[in-house]
Amino acid sequence: MSGIGPLTIALGLASILATQAAMGGMIIACGGNSDGQAVNPVDQYNFVAVEAGVLHSLGVKSNGSIVAWGANTHGQCNVPPPNTGFIAVAGGYAHSLGLKADGSIVAWGTNSHGQCDVPPPNTGFVAVSAGYLHSLALKSDGSIVAWGYNAFGQTTVPGVNSGFTALDAGAYHSLGLKADGSIVAWGKGDSGQCTVPAPNSGFVSISGGLVHSLGVRANGSVDAWGDNSWGQCNVPPPNAGFARVSGGDTHSRGLKIDGSVIGWGDLYGHIYPPPCHPGHPTVHTAIAVGRYHNLALTEDGNLAEQVVAPASLVCDNGQLDPASFTVEVSLSNSGCEPCEQVIINLMTWQNLTGGGPPIFLGTVNPGDTVSASFVLEPFDGPCDLYGQYGIEILSANCADTGHGYEIWIPCCEQEPVDVDEQPMSFGLDTARPNPFNPATTISFTMAETGPATLTVYNLAGAPVATLWQGMAQRGSHQVVFDASHLPSGVYFYALGTPHGVLTRKMVLAK
Repeated sequence: MSGIGPLTIALGLASILATQAAMGGMIIACGGNSDGQAVNPVDQYNFVAVEAGVLHSLGVKSNGSIVAWGANTHGQCNVPPPNTGFIAVAGGYAHSLGLKADGSIVAWGTNSHGQCDVPPPNTGFVAVSAGYLHSLALKSDGSIVAWGYNAFGQTTVPGVNSGFTALDAGAYHSLGLKADGSIVAWGKGDSGQCTVPAPNSGFVSISGGLVHSLGVRANGSVDAWGDNSWGQCNVPPPNAGFARVSGGDTHSRGLKIDGSVIGWGDLYGHIYPPPCHPGHPTVHTAIAVGRYHNLALTEDGNLAEQVVAPASLVCDNGQLDPASFTVEVSLSNSGCEPCEQVIINLMTWQNLTGGGPPIFLGTVNPGDTVSASFVLEPFDGPCDLYGQYGIEILSANCADTGHGYEIWIPCCEQEPVDVDEQPMSFGLDTARPNPFNPATTISFTMAETGPATLTVYNLAGAPVATLWQGMAQRGSHQVVFDASHLPSGVYFYALGTPHGVLTRKMVLAK
């Protein structure tokens, strides 16, 4: 009962979720464990989506594969080959759905009521959800397709079937969220689970449980309606700051904008485990609720850098001393998740040069510290200025980070020049779109005409494409990167000039 996982994003959590989708996180499972559904998967890292069926669990890895565990009486955990290219999942009573990046749906498990028979054409889908015995999918045109068990009308979409932006399935009822913020509910409504409370407007997220429903309003409050025998509709105070909700049989969970998770109803005494490092709170980015178990997705890798460099240079007999200096960077992972394919990149501008290409460090495990060093030299020309540089940390699955630094360059031979008069020599923008398939546009700027090289690297640090090599005129430049010949995954692109190197990350999702 994927209800069990709304498909819209509240604004306050949008940036976290966007980062999460690109990088992957760690699954945390707890609650009722009759069939192993509440046990963390063997490899609980690098997930980008999570969902719960009634007694089984599902997760999508950053490489597009699905991991399924728990009850498998009808093969609902046997993902059919090829297990690649997935971006979302949904779980019902004993069937599962997987949404591929190409807009098609794969279904497996019990098909007693046709819940695995995806209606043609099997294309153009953008979201999926599963009830006990029925399935729902959202098309890119805003219409909903429903199939499977229909004894209560749960697959008969009422009214005008258009303008939907999200959907979710309860046990025997269905919910659709319209672009205007209203909710449409249909199917079994004997406990009031299809009676949306007034005003039916301003909703941004929905979820269906066994016989109750949940909705998050734009102001961050949650409305819950339907059966309340176990308090599953009694949202605990303060009813504010919610981004997502998820409903099970007799309990509910809410994900707050700050990344915390709140539960109410019959919680069976289960709570999410504490953070693995005291003082480092676990930030959840997605939740899913089954019958009695709970799943959460977290981004818990935590990279932090410590930079050691001289605070200033000295003018000695008309010469800078030292003429060049070394920047030492120590990088520590204080999170729970190994940070993979870590890159340290040094960016220089305003009176400094050097650094060289990005340094590829590989995996940094929790508690580990790694280091790198860069050699910098002041530009020829004006002195008595702040030299400015930045340290940027990139990772395939942990949050990127970076900080800017300054060093004082004394005047040895020339008059002081105002630092504000020194323009940044070059810039590299985020690829658009990102993620992309199969092409994206990369823009860069040059403050003055000069040599430039724009190179794309894979996660192993090997170059896979050279997009620009040669002189670049002053101003803005755009280059199209066509990755149709490359596999899905994370790539880095670096712009090198005589003034240093800038590096950015992009995701190819085929």
